Amino acid sequence: MVAVAVLCSCGNNRSHLKPGKAASIVQNHLASVHLDDAVMAIPVGLFECESEYTRYQLRCLAANGLIKYECSRVQHIVPVVKTRQVKQKAKGGASYTNETYMGEDTVWSHFVKVELTDAGRNLLSANYAEGDDLSRVDIDLVWVDDTVACPESAVEYYEYEDEVYFDEEDTFNIDELAEELDDVEGTEAFNAEYLDLKAKETIDWVALKAYRMRAVKVRNLQVFTSTPNDNTYPKAEGELVMEVNGVTPVGRILGGFREGQRFISDCSFNYYEGEKWQLGEIVFGDIFNAVEHALEDLDEVE
Repeated sequence: MVAVAVLCSCGNNRSHLKPGKAASIVQNHLASVHLDDAVMAIPVGLFECESEYTRYQLRCLAANGLIKYECSRVQHIVPVVKTRQVKQKAKGGASYTNETYMGEDTVWSHFVKVELTDAGRNLLSANYAEGDDLSRVDIDLVWVDDTVACPESAVEYYEYEDEVYFDEEDTFNIDELAEELDDVEGTEAFNAEYLDLKAKETIDWVALKAYRMRAVKVRNLQVFTSTPNDNTYPKAEGELVMEVNGVTPVGRILGGFREGQRFISDCSFNYYEGEKWQLGEIVFGDIFNAVEHALEDLDEVE
């Protein structure tokens, strides 16, 4: 669950807060954090992408006509730490110990080229400039089998059936271990295509319109007032009903939202003298979860 602190304020009587005014306070907050006109970021350029899921999402965006997508596979040699058993002479017989050594493996790497189409450029948000923080949060994706309304449902998940990936701990950065690679005869020539693509690698993030979050109403609102001898200020608690509208393919594919979806979340309000009623927090719960963005593998690419 994600608790969101709020600094926005809205006027009302010290001891009373009506549901309509509470919903208005929430809507002001949604506007302050850009959820009333939310964007999500996608990468454009030419870059290495080893995440099947990331490439799947990009192909889904291409199926909706928002981007042009191409993928190239190239083989190259990478240094890998391996383990082997070494026989040791000992009294009474032989023993074996594990020894690590620097070896090499031939692996496939994937380079994707992503360009916005006219339809994609139409979703560019004017509220975000280059260099702005494009932090993102997602919910689990639930697919709808409707190739007309959701062309991505016809996209195959796997782009290549024979893809093989190494565990992160067994894969090494080619730049960090260039010296070891230089010692392998023929490695430089074999890796030429890979190194050429790496030299051309560029990536940028663009913010595309995704969805709009609207506070429909606050129900079951309870106001807890203070007594004359109590120094505490009034508080209120209720259930917030929010609705998602204006969902674009970006919001549907990257966020898992559907047009007209409604969510119920706990919310609270505080009253401070001179500042009037303020939103305390929204416990989003089912709306967002704490998983990292599906494109997280690309966050390390500079």
